[in-house]
Amino acid sequence: MRGIYLDYNASGLVRPEVLEIMTRALADNGNPSAVHAAGRRARARVETARAQVGDLVGADPT
Repeated sequence: MRGIYLDYNASGLVRPEVLEIMTRALADNGNPSAVHAAGRRARARVETARAQVGDLVGADPT
């Protein structure tokens, strides 16, 4: 029997595709404010996410 999760106040279920993307992002750490290579990669991920969320909600990401 499959259980029913009711404690969304504490956390929520994570879709497999979200878990995959988050795992990749967390494996490549870096400070997005830094100028070194890891920081530039982190900044690029932040900017990509910002643009994607902006597109999703119909907002200008700037």
